[in-house]
Amino acid sequence: MAPENLVWMHEKIIASHALNVKKLSVKNYRNAMSLTDALKSSASGALMIGKYLAPFHFIFSSFYPCMGRSYKMSIGIIGSGALGSNLARAFAKKGISATIATRRGPESLASLISEVGPSIKAGTVAEAASADIVIVAVRFEDLGTALGNLPAWNNRIVIDGTNAVAFLEPGSPETQDPTNPLAAYGIKAIDLGDKQSSEVFSTFVPGARVVKAFNHLDVAALVEPELSGGQRVLFYSGDDAAAKTEVRTLIENTGFSAVDLGSLAVGGQLAGLPFGSLSAINFIKV
Repeated sequence: MAPENLVWMHEKIIASHALNVKKLSVKNYRNAMSLTDALKSSASGALMIGKYLAPFHFIFSSFYPCMGRSYKMSIGIIGSGALGSNLARAFAKKGISATIATRRGPESLASLISEVGPSIKAGTVAEAASADIVIVAVRFEDLGTALGNLPAWNNRIVIDGTNAVAFLEPGSPETQDPTNPLAAYGIKAIDLGDKQSSEVFSTFVPGARVVKAFNHLDVAALVEPELSGGQRVLFYSGDDAAAKTEVRTLIENTGFSAVDLGSLAVGGQLAGLPFGSLSAINFIKV
């Protein structure tokens, strides 16, 4: 079968309901909620992913050289909060080397480094930012501070792991705001006008190839890529095919099943918290 005839997530999403298979074009996708409804229409979204997408993943491995090969690019993680530290733990479990950094300096990471082992080292923010692939794992509000005064990105790959939300001060009046549907979760959406979050993010890393990933699940899930006899699905999106190939490889080598949602404009919106129609949905490929 020719690769152009294969069905995969970046071309079509297959969903099942009462054994009726529906095909939805992501490229011409107009209604985000209709995609979610299709994905949820089966009795179990996890089983749907495994039953209908896994066979195509196997076939596509013949055409995508990133699948199954070892990871050689250097990795930097900027941010050591819940996302950054759990990514470090996930990489360490698979023996993937990375440098993690925080504004507080390498010494503040001694406990984490002792926990995860020798494949992860603490460095300065500049050292982490000099890697082939840089994962930005800081709060959206802190992007300017975290990414300011760094060397030129020079076409390197930067993974946007952020979401356009602000964290509320515990116990503050904002946590009781009846007009904020997210107040109970301690967050509020940041108003970006008519811009996508990765569009804003890209302004902080001029000259980089941005890929959106590691942002749509609870960060605690990142340390457990294999679950219930299958693999958690991680979505990613971007506008540079070569950059997405490398990020896909990293995701798969960490133990997840990687699913391409297309461009940043499409995929970033679908998987971005808090209102993306695929955000916080935990699919398992079995």
